[in-house]
Amino acid sequence: MLIDSWMPAFGASERHEIRVGASARHTFDAITTADLAAGFLVRAVFALRALPKALASGTNGMLRLRRDLNGPFRLDAFERAGFRLLDEQPPHELVLGLEGRFWSLGGGISSLGADGFRAPIPDGVARAIWNFAVQPLAEGGCRLTTETRVGWSDAAAGRSFRRYWRLIRPWSGLTRRHMLRSIRAEAERKSGL
Repeated sequence: MLIDSWMPAFGASERHEIRVGASARHTFDAITTADLAAGFLVRAVFALRALPKALASGTNGMLRLRRDLNGPFRLDAFERAGFRLLDEQPPHELVLGLEGRFWSLGGGISSLGADGFRAPIPDGVARAIWNFAVQPLAEGGCRLTTETRVGWSDAAAGRSFRRYWRLIRPWSGLTRRHMLRSIRAEAERKSGL
């Protein structure tokens, strides 16, 4: 898998999967077109995470947050928030990445491109890799998975991230499972199921 080439060693991870009754192509396409935060609870989780940065940006930040939360929340919204598409192999997998001090109030996000992610992780930050992978099934349909991996280079960043992860992990899992269901619904709708 592509994610393995981007982060083979990591300190924290989470993986979720769902079966989709649509082709790999429809499912892969739905990753970018589905509303990944269609439910109220998921939008609330995203709003809480984005609120400190929006407040720090003043009126424009709050207006941007309101706009983002009122419309569909597609994969490109994550890219606007700092995630970068690092690699893709349609219709099988795409990999996004983000670096920051996720445990800090504003997140300390640094948007790195592919070259930045190939460099060693600096002290004091964590690096997150997130994928969606589609695997066709012999009986029809496909399996859609999402995995998040987080790595760091120094013990202090690792301790800070693990404290943060204990608080955020249940909500992260909830949002990832919701995203998978949204992608499945979009793929099955597009395929006429």
